[in-house]
Amino acid sequence: MGAALIPIALGASVLGAGATAYGQYQATKAANKQAEYQSQVAANNAATAEMEAKYAEQQGERNAEAQRRKTAIMVGAQRARMGASGAVADTGSFLDVELDTAKMGELDALALREEGQLAAWRSRVQGTNYQAQSKLYGMSKTDPFLSAGGTLLSSAGTIGLGYYNATKK
Repeated sequence: MGAALIPIALGASVLGAGATAYGQYQATKAANKQAEYQSQVAANNAATAEMEAKYAEQQGERNAEAQRRKTAIMVGAQRARMGASGAVADTGSFLDVELDTAKMGELDALALREEGQLAAWRSRVQGTNYQAQSKLYGMSKTDPFLSAGGTLLSSAGTIGLGYYNATKK
């Protein structure tokens, strides 16, 4: 390479390194903003999952109470039919039927409550996953000056080696 072209090539390499470092700086800033956004989205999703969990628990309790009311109505209707037939409802097989109905109704109510608790648990597990995602996104951020500095150092080594090779005799 002609000696006159060495300073031009060196200058162009330095400018190119600066432009690349600036581009790396901007790209890192953009990636950090994206990570912040994703972190906030995941945190919002975690909060929503907790609200869904509370709603599922409440719905399970409401369903269980509704089942208990239905059972009480059913037991009352059975007692009325038994009383209308002239039988004593509090003894013998009539009492057994009433107790069985009450027991099965309570089991149904407990199953409905458990369904609500299971749905709440699923939502809370999902919420925990969202919280972990939020933290990971937060940890993925990088210092843009460090990124740009690394690019500059790498470029400086390449430029220096190129200059050395061009000027050695």
